Amino acid sequence: MGKEPLNKQKRIAVAAIALVAIVGISLVIVFTLPPGPSTPASYSKKVMFSEVQVHGSHADQFIELYTGDDPGSSLAGWKLVHGVKNITIPGINNLGKLAYVMLRFGPGANDTDAADMDASIYFNTGLPFLELTGSLQLVDPLGRVVDFYHYGGAAPANPVDWLATDTGLALTGSPAESMQIWGLDQDGSSNWYINASTPGRANSIEFTEPNTATPIVVSNGINIDLPTSAGSDYEFLGGIVVNGNPAGWTSKEKIEEMAKFTVDYYAKKGFPTPYLGPDGKLDITIAAGNTTESVGSCNREGSIKINVGTTAGMAGNVSLKNTVEHEIMHAIQARIGGDGKHDHWANDANRPFTEGMAVWGGISSTMANYNLTWEQAMNYLKQAGDHNWFDHFRDLNNTAIPWGGSYDDYMNMGMFFKFLNETYGPGKIVQIINGIKNYWNKSQGVDVTAQESIAAALGKSFDQVWRAYHEWLVNGSATAKNKFPPLTPHSSPAAPSSPTSPPVIDGPKRVQPYGGDIEFINCAGKTTRFNIGFGHLDGNTHWKITIIYTKPDGSKVTNWFSILGSVAPVPVDPTQWANITIIKTRIGETGNGSISITLTPVPPSSQRGSSYFDPARGNCSAANPTESTTTKLYDMPDSFFDVFFVVWIEASWNLTITARNTTGGPMQNYLGISVSSLNVSIPVFQVPFSPPETNPKEHTIHCAETTYYFIRLFWDDTIPGAGVPPPGSEIYVEMEFLYW
Repeated sequence: MGKEPLNKQKRIAVAAIALVAIVGISLVIVFTLPPGPSTPASYSKKVMFSEVQVHGSHADQFIELYTGDDPGSSLAGWKLVHGVKNITIPGINNLGKLAYVMLRFGPGANDTDAADMDASIYFNTGLPFLELTGSLQLVDPLGRVVDFYHYGGAAPANPVDWLATDTGLALTGSPAESMQIWGLDQDGSSNWYINASTPGRANSIEFTEPNTATPIVVSNGINIDLPTSAGSDYEFLGGIVVNGNPAGWTSKEKIEEMAKFTVDYYAKKGFPTPYLGPDGKLDITIAAGNTTESVGSCNREGSIKINVGTTAGMAGNVSLKNTVEHEIMHAIQARIGGDGKHDHWANDANRPFTEGMAVWGGISSTMANYNLTWEQAMNYLKQAGDHNWFDHFRDLNNTAIPWGGSYDDYMNMGMFFKFLNETYGPGKIVQIINGIKNYWNKSQGVDVTAQESIAAALGKSFDQVWRAYHEWLVNGSATAKNKFPPLTPHSSPAAPSSPTSPPVIDGPKRVQPYGGDIEFINCAGKTTRFNIGFGHLDGNTHWKITIIYTKPDGSKVTNWFSILGSVAPVPVDPTQWANITIIKTRIGETGNGSISITLTPVPPSSQRGSSYFDPARGNCSAANPTESTTTKLYDMPDSFFDVFFVVWIEASWNLTITARNTTGGPMQNYLGISVSSLNVSIPVFQVPFSPPETNPKEHTIHCAETTYYFIRLFWDDTIPGAGVPPPGSEIYVEMEFLYW
C-alpha cells in the first residue's frame, strides 16, 4: 500500500450507536465515514491480512494477520473494521517478525503471547462477523489504515490504496477453504487465491505433477510447525533461515510450473520420485531471501525451504529455478529404500556427493527448462550471485572431500557429477543414488557410502574415477563441450635447452585432500631428451599422476600411474611433443601432501637403447639385450587394477610380456593387455587364467619404430564369467626387451 504525508492524514470518524460486551472483548457497531489515511511509514508492509475465511458460522470464520517484519507495536487498541462494524484487538506480548495473529470469531481461550510466533484472539461474536462480500481495514489507534483488503466480486465502496475497479476474489468453496495471499502485499487481489485453509500456518497451494502423480504442496512464508534441531532428521542442509513471504516478482504459477517440470524431468531420467512427507506430499516452503541469489535447504524428511533472491528477470528465474531443482534432488535422495529401513541420503562423511549430485541435477534441469547451455546458465547465475564457475573453483587444489561448504566445493562436486554424466550417462548416476544406503538403525543393515556405490556402479575404484575426473577437467574436454574456464597450472617450466642445462626444479605445492596440482611443460623447439623426476616429499601420502602428452597437431596421448612411495623418472623426447601437462592428484581425506618435479637433461651418451618405466613398482632401467624385469601386478589396494606403463623403445627391439599366476586355486579372470605407440595401436589381447591353469601366458610385440609405447594392464571384465582375483592373489607380469 502507498503512503500519504502525515500532514494529510485524517482519523476515521466513528459514531457509536451500540455497545455489546462479549467475553471481555468489545464489539462496536458503527457508522463509518470515508476511511482515513493509509499506512504510516513505521507500519508499511509489516502487518498485513494474509488469510480470510468468511464461510460458515462465527466459529468457522477467521482472519489471519502476518507480521512480515517487527511492527514495533503490540497491536493494542488496533481495530478491525468491516463495513459498519469494527472490533478492537487486545495487546499481543512478544510480537515480532514472522508471527501469525489469528483473529477468530468463535469461542476459545486467548493466547496473547507471540514468543512462539503464534497468537490467537477469540471474539465469540455469537453470529457470523464477516459478510460474503465487503472490505476489511486494519486501523491503528490513531485511525490510520495499516492494511486494506476487498473481496466478493463487487466494487469496493471506499478503497484505500486499492483500485476502485478491483472487485476482489469472487467467493467459491466451503469452510474448508479460505482466501489467501501469495507473496508480498500488492495492494490488490492479483496475488490472492482460494485454497484449503491454513490458519496459523504458511499459506499454501496444492497440485499434482501428472506424469508421476506426485502430490505437491507449496507454502508461502514460514512453517513454524516444522522442527529444525541440529543433528536430527529434520535438520536442514545449508541451515537457511526463512525470512518471510516471497519476493514480489515471483508468483504461485511460476513456482508450480518449476516444481512440476523438475519432478517430471528427474523421473524421465530414471530417478525415483521424491520423498513424501508425513502428509503424503512433497512439501516446499517459499519465502523472501535477503541475498541477490535464491538459496534453499532440504531435510531428510523431504521438506524443502526456498529463499527467493532479490534479483528479478531471467537471471532471477534461473537462480530460483536452479535452487528448486537442487532441493528436489535432495528430496529424491531422502526417499526411503525398498526395505523401509534406509534412505539414499549419503551420511555426513559423504556430504560432498549429496551436494554434488544436487548441483548437477539443478543446473541440468534448469538448462532443459529454459533451453540453455551450461555456459549460459552459469552467466545468469553469475548475474544473480556467487553460484557459478567464473568466480569459484578456479584452482584444482580444492578440498571438497571432506566437505567444507564453500562455493568452490559446490562447483567442484557439481562438475564431478557432470563428468560422470558425460562419461557414463545419467543411468549410472541413477544407479549410484540407488546404491547409496544410509540405515537409520545401524543394527538393521550395513551402510553403503557414495564412494562404494560409485565404485560398484562404474566397476572402478573411486580413486581411479577421481583421477579420471581431474584429467577431464584439465585435458580440454570440459572446456570444449561446456566452455568451462580452463584451470590455471601451478607452474609452466620450459623443457631443458641442452644436455648441459641445469635441472629445472619446480618446488612443491601443498595439495589438500583429494585436491590436485597442475604442471605445464613447454617442449616447443626443444630437442634434448630429459627425464621428469618426482620428489615425493611426504612418504605416507598416496598420489595418482596423469601425464597428458600433446602432439604438435594438437592430438593427445595420456597415461597415468600411482605413487605410493619413491618413483623413478619418466623419459621424454621433446621432439615428439608440443607440450606436456602433469596432473598430480592427491588421494586420501586427511592431511596435506606435496610433490615436486625436476626436469633433468639426459647426456647424449645415455640417449640410446630402450628404457621403460614401471609405475606399479617404481622401477626404471635401461633395457639391454639380456635384461628383463618382473613386477608383481596385483599389489594395488583395491581389486580394480588398471595401470599404464610408458616405454621408450628403439626400432628393431622386441617386447615380450609374460604373465603368470602363482597363487592357483579357484579363480576365473582375464588380464587384458593393450599396447599402442604414437602411430600404431595393437588390439587388446587377453591372458586368461582359469583353475587350475597356472602356466605362463606370453605375448611378443615387434617394435618397428623408435618411439614411445604405451602399455596398459587391466582386469578385463567384459568377458562373460570373468572376474577379478581374490585378495592375496599374486599375478606377476614379466617384460623382457630383446634385440632382434
